[in-house]
Amino acid sequence: MLSNQYFTTYFYVGDNYPILVETSSKF
Repeated sequence: MLSNQYFTTYFYVGDNYPILVETSSKF
């Protein structure tokens, strides 16, 4: 599992509209 690492996640909302969201994997 990833710990203390940053990764980019793409969220698709609406009609295939990509939103680049930078989130940390500190779940």
